[in-house]
Amino acid sequence: MSEIQFVKELGDALETAISQHVSPARVPRRHRRPKWVRPRVMVGLAVLAVGGGVAGAAIVDQSTTTLVAHGLSCYSGTGNDANAAYDVPQNGQNPTAVCATLIGEPATRLVACADPKIGAVVYESNGDPNQCQSLGLALLPANYAAANSQVYALQQALAADYNRADCTAPQQLAQEAQADLQRLGFTGWKAVVGTSTAFNVQYAGPCGDFPGGGAATWNVAAALDATNHTVTILSGAARSIQQAARRTFTQALTATERRCYTLAGAQQLVRHLLDTTAGRTVPTKFAATRQEPGGQFSDGARQRYYDQGCTLFADLSIASDGQTFLALLENNTGAPLKDGAAVPNSAYQPTLPQG
Repeated sequence: MSEIQFVKELGDALETAISQHVSPARVPRRHRRPKWVRPRVMVGLAVLAVGGGVAGAAIVDQSTTTLVAHGLSCYSGTGNDANAAYDVPQNGQNPTAVCATLIGEPATRLVACADPKIGAVVYESNGDPNQCQSLGLALLPANYAAANSQVYALQQALAADYNRADCTAPQQLAQEAQADLQRLGFTGWKAVVGTSTAFNVQYAGPCGDFPGGGAATWNVAAALDATNHTVTILSGAARSIQQAARRTFTQALTATERRCYTLAGAQQLVRHLLDTTAGRTVPTKFAATRQEPGGQFSDGARQRYYDQGCTLFADLSIASDGQTFLALLENNTGAPLKDGAAVPNSAYQPTLPQG
């Protein structure tokens, strides 16, 4: 079996495994995030409201709907000093049932509380019937399940809008989202189009996208701003382009953590994986960088490869044209790594290596 074929088959197996598992925390590009850490979504927006008034059957209750939209947190202990998984995909299910799988305790041994700032919060029960109150929280409202179902219905509708075409213009996707809000009775909610972003937009382009990136309901959930009662639409690449980027990211990261590549070899690997996944030759640019003085990778094996002169795949993004892939490689002959300049994006023009 050739090395490239080995990488492709390994990547296919990894992607299948990932697609069958929903993680409560999004994996960052440089190093994998520990399971029990809250992911931070920081998006600065200049927004344009889409649509007008809202009609239809009203949502169960605005405050309860807002509570659901804030999200779900699962604590592996009886209080706030325990490890926690935040922004856990709920998908319309009972909060204790969802957290039972993560925590490893039966749902009957868990208690669900309401935190108006972060949503539903589930703890292991300490036997105290007033456990929520002792933590400064309230019990979940009686209509939580109904509101949970309505929010999930909205997430499914938004995912269906996104899936309807490979590329839908942001304004059109926002109009479809506004129609969903009206049809499902989300009074006071509106769809907005983000005209600028301030944090980690990896997939740029002319198509509508959600802050979570992609059509899965647990990603679409990131588009719901519970505080401002908005659904946010951003500009991104076509769905097929994003899929090619995600698939290649997994394969290239795994390959360069298992075998040693020269700079030219790593570039050839990434190009081949992108072209194979996209089904055509795609434009790709590369930037090479090295660690800042005294820096260390958290992964010891990755650090040893780097110290031996191997080239490591680090990141993959999409330029503002929505077609060109920008790949970042790490090699001890590259330019020094600087904070804020490591991840290529539309504002970062990589220097193409010679040869």
